[in-house]
Amino acid sequence: MSASLEPAIAALRAGRPIRIDPGPALLSVETASAAMLALLDSIGAARLLISGERGAALGLGNEADAAEPSRPVLIARAPWLDAAAARHIADPAQDLARGPVGPLHPEALPDPAGVKVVRVETTAELRDEVVTAAASADAVVMAAAPADFRPVDPSGTKIKKAADGSAPSLELAQNPDVLHEISSHRTRPGQVVVGFAAETGDDTGSVLDLARAKLARKGCDLLVVNDVSGGAVFGSPENEAVILAADGASVDVPRGSKGALAHVIWDEVSKRLRTG
Repeated sequence: MSASLEPAIAALRAGRPIRIDPGPALLSVETASAAMLALLDSIGAARLLISGERGAALGLGNEADAAEPSRPVLIARAPWLDAAAARHIADPAQDLARGPVGPLHPEALPDPAGVKVVRVETTAELRDEVVTAAASADAVVMAAAPADFRPVDPSGTKIKKAADGSAPSLELAQNPDVLHEISSHRTRPGQVVVGFAAETGDDTGSVLDLARAKLARKGCDLLVVNDVSGGAVFGSPENEAVILAADGASVDVPRGSKGALAHVIWDEVSKRLRTG
């Protein structure tokens, strides 16, 4: 945990609100008290934080801000949400006693300071935005995992079940390979491109064999390789990886926080920017 976050976490655990300027006052549902809710209500600033896991359990998991279990969900403070209801929302043990209180909806957390956020919904939109941004970027880190295929003729309405029990045929088209495109058509000299590979070994090769083939196929400078056998990595706050380089170098990153892995990745990018 970052030292700068420790006072904020301690305040939330003690039932006190925090404010991340210029955002609203935030209070953890687990420690919300009637007095504190009333105080925040009086200034019209109350927002409640709930864990991503609980957000998913309460039917909020399909929302963008609750899609990752490690991310908190920001819930609007409604007049009916008193301290008892807030604790019920926070405590899974009470779910059997009565159904979840609602309606609830997550509010979007503010974008990180100093970061330009561009929101996309399709791989085609992602491709257009990345190609545009990459033209003037010293380094491009391709951490997204876009879909490989898309339906040729998407339906604007629900596809109904057939009376005879047959399933519809879906024709798929391959989405653009964004990593290969920006690696192969670089307009900025010395640019460093980083790709990611979530691999499982099979009868054609080991995780690293398949990753090295992907590195050559994509044409990027660095490839961060995760062994995801058995569901490892996804939904975990920790990770371990091997960073493969186009020049043949490799770096083993032992299991640790994902933040620590990010620092190693940027160290490798920095080395190549200085020598490129």
